[in-house]
Amino acid sequence: MTPVLVHMLANPASDQALEKTVIAAFNKKLAAKIATFEFEHPGIKTYLWDSNAAFTTILDDLPKYGFVNNATAFGDTGDFWGNNYHPSSVAQTIFGKEIATFLKSTIWCTFNNVSGNQINHIAGDQHNYYGAQVENHPTHRPLSFNDAPTGLLSPHFSGRSSALKSVFECLEAPSKNGLRRCAVYGMPGLGKTQLAIRCAEIAHFEHKCALVFWMSAASVEKVHQGFSKILDLIDHPDRHKPAQSSILTAAQRWLEDSDAEEISWLLVVDNANQDTVKFLRQHLPRKNSLGAILFTTRTHAVASALVQAEQSQVLELKAPELGDAIEIFLKEIDAGRERDSTDYSDIQAVVKSFGCLPLAISHAASMAKQLHLDAKALLQLNQSADRFELINWENDLSDYEEKSVAATFARQLSELKIRHKDCSNLLQVIAFLDPEAISLQMLSDGGKEMLRPVATQTSMLDDPDELEDIPSSSNTTTLQKLKHKWGRQQRDGLLGSDDLMHRCADLDTLVALISGPLRLPSAVQKLQSLSLVAYESTTNGNVLHVHDLVRETIRGTMQKENLLPHWLDVAVELICGAFRDIPDHESPESWPKCEMLAPHIQAITAWDGERAFQNARFVLANIGMSSYLLSRGRFADAEVLSMRALTAMEILRGPDHFATVQAVHNVGTVYRLQGRYAESLPLLERALKGRLEKYGPENDVTLTTMQGLAGTYLFLARYAESEALLQRALEGKEKIHGPNTSDTLAVVNDLAIANALQGRYDAAEILFRRALTGYEKLSSAESVKCMLILDGLARVFRGQGRLPEAEEAHVRALAGKERLLGENHPDTLRSINNLAEIVLAREDYCEAERLCLKAMTGGELTLPYNHPTTLSAVKCLAAVYMAQDRDNEAEPYLRRAWSGDEKRFGSDHPETKHTLSLLVEALEKQGKIEEASALKSEQTQPLAG
Repeated sequence: MTPVLVHMLANPASDQALEKTVIAAFNKKLAAKIATFEFEHPGIKTYLWDSNAAFTTILDDLPKYGFVNNATAFGDTGDFWGNNYHPSSVAQTIFGKEIATFLKSTIWCTFNNVSGNQINHIAGDQHNYYGAQVENHPTHRPLSFNDAPTGLLSPHFSGRSSALKSVFECLEAPSKNGLRRCAVYGMPGLGKTQLAIRCAEIAHFEHKCALVFWMSAASVEKVHQGFSKILDLIDHPDRHKPAQSSILTAAQRWLEDSDAEEISWLLVVDNANQDTVKFLRQHLPRKNSLGAILFTTRTHAVASALVQAEQSQVLELKAPELGDAIEIFLKEIDAGRERDSTDYSDIQAVVKSFGCLPLAISHAASMAKQLHLDAKALLQLNQSADRFELINWENDLSDYEEKSVAATFARQLSELKIRHKDCSNLLQVIAFLDPEAISLQMLSDGGKEMLRPVATQTSMLDDPDELEDIPSSSNTTTLQKLKHKWGRQQRDGLLGSDDLMHRCADLDTLVALISGPLRLPSAVQKLQSLSLVAYESTTNGNVLHVHDLVRETIRGTMQKENLLPHWLDVAVELICGAFRDIPDHESPESWPKCEMLAPHIQAITAWDGERAFQNARFVLANIGMSSYLLSRGRFADAEVLSMRALTAMEILRGPDHFATVQAVHNVGTVYRLQGRYAESLPLLERALKGRLEKYGPENDVTLTTMQGLAGTYLFLARYAESEALLQRALEGKEKIHGPNTSDTLAVVNDLAIANALQGRYDAAEILFRRALTGYEKLSSAESVKCMLILDGLARVFRGQGRLPEAEEAHVRALAGKERLLGENHPDTLRSINNLAEIVLAREDYCEAERLCLKAMTGGELTLPYNHPTTLSAVKCLAAVYMAQDRDNEAEPYLRRAWSGDEKRFGSDHPETKHTLSLLVEALEKQGKIEEASALKSEQTQPLAG
């Protein structure tokens, strides 16, 4: 390469294409050469060049590193240092313009071309000696240094390649005033400062800029200090002026005008906030074609204000991907585990439990390393009651500013409590809720409900035997009842009088805040400004998100201050109030509201169900939520919620309390709707016995339990007992509600099913039509209840041999259910299977098979393995195969259906025996006579009992 460059320098008219090719090739290797050059000349950054010999020595060394030294082309050193040749010109002549520009920002030197041949090197070292000429020429500044606190960058920094790329794309994008800005925002602990330090390192190392300045914007005072440091670093003549305004002006002007000297810079403004935004906007530079500013802050509002109109320059830093978060943990713990190691799943769980927050992961790994904990032990600790101690553990060796996870948020929480106590109280309440989607409308509805008189809050459990034993009148509000409860605690010596007074005052303020149309949004803004919540506007309304670690810190703080029970009571009342606002939990129109509340009821139950279930309204909310979950076909969730309520009430109130009996009824209903009749039966019989004793046979809740137990009897083929209970329930409901109300029509529908199952199709049709007409008048012909009745009516038509009418009704019911409930709802799948049976009856085997497979697959995806809906599809599919003599394909499905029938009905049930007979037939047709005979003998055994 050297001979080519020499040829080019000696022949200025050489081919320009050749020059570009050589320069391009040279540039590829230049960075590596410069790095080696710097390593072997460590003094180059701070070297005081005061003689020609110094520069000559450097130039003489250039060939050693692959650089061409053609300085002899300029004659003797006198000519070289004379007024005709400035070193930048020398470099350009030696290396070409592009390479010279690169070298100029790499070797970190400027030269003062003055008489006496004095050359001054200005670098980040503030102890350098500067000649008088420099003082007379303040534009002589350092061309390269990095002022960022690189020592704070974690050696395990990783997983932010995408964020780094986005930042530099912002910083390199054109700007209308030349000055480029980028603002990165995100919650505490995400590593925004770490990202900014890494950006500074890359920008300097890759020569994207010559100078990197760093300032903290945590307070106005720190911003002042940052501007003063800028003047110190560039040795500005105004750096010692006493007036702070002079320093601010000088720094701003220098940053705006330095592009005239072709000096590029990056200014990192770390941890900007609402208190410093105005000051920053006033004093930061507004123009410079070679300047760029990188901001870090916690909120989108501050980020937007700092970049002003350039909203595309705002970047949200989110938690790293799971794989990257695991990498942080493994590097921090210094354990070279492979991804298939035995404890890798535990490491995944640990990282997930911290929300992939880098700060928390780093602290957890450091703790595990120092205390010799493996991933499993760390996970158990994090899932225990001692979790707050874990996040409060201090790591003195941390590369992060805060030495514990809790401390990261404690400062904001303390500041909030001092400046905005009502907002602090709101945050303590929502710390008991599910952190993913806290609806503002839900909070507002709950607050308003707390101000309503209790007498207007009707429910199926209204009863003088209140759980809380708190007196009430027609004008007593939930707010007053809660205060009365705390007053009783004060009388029992569990609460001081001053504490009671303050808590009641805080409660009044909080309810006023969340009930007010303007105060709640204002409070949310304050919480956002401290990065304690994230706000999102969705199609279903405005919601808040709280990080798990923020919530855990709040709970830990409340525990220390003995405030957990106090604010849990308020959270329970808010959620219960919002739930009471829903008229019909089973109606699809109410599902969005129920879905919004479901995770919060589950979160409160999981946190402290024992205390929550002491509240009668919370028991009601659980009952309503279970009904909602059942109507959605979410049986597992409904079972968990119902069992928690039952367990809690049996412990708190005993087996015979009215709320315990209601919980028993609830669990029995959950089992019945899953086809677990053997488990459902004793619970519903127990519930009926308890309600008969407490309320008598004519009470509405007693009649409801009669109806539920009748349903279990019906599917166990105990038809006489079922019909007797249904007749009693119908008479009672008609007397209480009238003949055409929803409650009464539900019993009419059940009676129709009972008649249809016994082959009494004419009587069943009359009852189905009565129920259908009644529901059409109450709601509409397209309601879910009407679709359910249509399905029943279609089965009657099929039993009567009216197949075209049956198919038409099934098709209409299926279309309605798919529209209202969704394709994989249990009732929709049941309609698909019903239609398949009709199609099979008219021998369209291909379509029947398609429908059966669709129903079976949908059930297997969304329902328990042996759910009745799935088993019906399995049995129907087997029938399709048998009709085509595909008995070997039918056999495994019949075995599965028979096994399921035995579990839910028992071996003596007609449905079980019918399935067994089909299996025997399939075996015989395949020639499996011995097994078929064995099963046939079992089939002919006398009925039990």
